[in-house]
Amino acid sequence: MFSKKDYIHNYEKVLTMHTTHLKKVCEKWLKKKYAKKSKILMFELMIQDERISLNIETMKDVYRYAFDSKKGFTGSELIIDRARIYKTPKNENDFFQFYLETNLEQQFIDLTLKWLEKNIPSQFPLPHYFQVSLENKYYSFNLNKWQSAKEIMGKHKKEFSVEKFTNKLTKVLEKQSETVEKKLRKLNKVKLSTKSKLLFMELYIDGERITVNIHAMEDLYDDSGECYETILDDVKIYKDTQDFYEFYEENDLESQIVAYVAGYMAHYVKQANLNISIPMYLGVHDELDYLLNLKSGHWIDYDTVDLV
Repeated sequence: MFSKKDYIHNYEKVLTMHTTHLKKVCEKWLKKKYAKKSKILMFELMIQDERISLNIETMKDVYRYAFDSKKGFTGSELIIDRARIYKTPKNENDFFQFYLETNLEQQFIDLTLKWLEKNIPSQFPLPHYFQVSLENKYYSFNLNKWQSAKEIMGKHKKEFSVEKFTNKLTKVLEKQSETVEKKLRKLNKVKLSTKSKLLFMELYIDGERITVNIHAMEDLYDDSGECYETILDDVKIYKDTQDFYEFYEENDLESQIVAYVAGYMAHYVKQANLNISIPMYLGVHDELDYLLNLKSGHWIDYDTVDLV
């Protein structure tokens, strides 16, 4: 019903149609003076919805694009722009079963790699790789082999430790201490009605930055509208790189951040001598399983929260 040979032949025709353009792009990129942030070149293939796209781009590493350099070249360029490689027949269920059983997509990937190896020059001034979009493996044209991100980046990986991270976090937050204490002292001047049952300090962790807001609340879900203050405003606590991200995940550093910020805020709530009768809690945005009672310094289950 379906011919694997025909689909492969059609794919090869699509590649051949783009050979001249590939060579022109490569010739142009050979002459570029690359920015310092451009560490590698990536040929990225995307196969989606009967079509393929292929582009070349400058990268800081295998995860991060290099762009917007003021000195030296960074950028990307399309080599194949959504070229149709097949047309899905009416009996698409049978076709997709055929597509999977014959491993047709892998055939397309292998053909693309062979085509690139044949037609791109070896004289690129930067290491150059081939990647299928969203796959965490990379073919090195310089070494003629597939590599993982860890293999490529391992030699460039910085040494991280939890101790170094917490020391950095301490220094960053201590710079905010005077401002934090002043903002907390202002809460003594806020007049709250019986509508407000508690003050809720909410920690937002957004990548490399944190924000802490405090709200007057009717309960743990409903804002009373009587008080809102930003205590920490979009504070950068580390530099986000892919190798650090792996370290961050492996060591559950988000828990370290929550614990440290919670202790830090509890300390400055005491320092500010707040004269507030209603309960005060700290929690992480969208994670209300546990809350820190800022007056007692104890973590509690949110089900046990007392409202006045």
